[in-house]
Amino acid sequence: MPIDDKCYRHMVEDLIQSHHIDTIFEEASGHSPSDAQEIADSQSPKLPYFDVDPPIDERPQYGLATVTGSSKPIDLMMQPPCVENFQYVKAHADRERFWLTRVAERKFKSAMFICGASHTLSIAFRLVDAGYEVEQCLTYQPYAKLCRHVPAP
Repeated sequence: MPIDDKCYRHMVEDLIQSHHIDTIFEEASGHSPSDAQEIADSQSPKLPYFDVDPPIDERPQYGLATVTGSSKPIDLMMQPPCVENFQYVKAHADRERFWLTRVAERKFKSAMFICGASHTLSIAFRLVDAGYEVEQCLTYQPYAKLCRHVPAP
């Protein structure tokens, strides 16, 4: 679910300027335009932007799984219900290896790779193993904007 998050947009713009970013890669999964894509397009000059993750319905043509995790309720009586989530390691590892092939197809000096928090360190390690220099990993979790806080009774 997309949210309007000015802090996120400001953070990305600041990182582009402070790290002299010339290319943006993103795990957008075909959901475009993303905020990062709009930011890349608004730069002068316009920055190259690449969605490295194919949409779910296109993944089989690349040998990628369409199901990468699942969830099940722990306690349906709780409000909201408690749910546990499972992520399938091989499915996500295959996606990350695919992303690396997309990164390797491009020429850049300093890139930003935007992905979900669950991929942050593992894709950084894969990039380093592939010979790229990774300066830092940053996670942005706007919990207050994503989660409804209900005070305990």
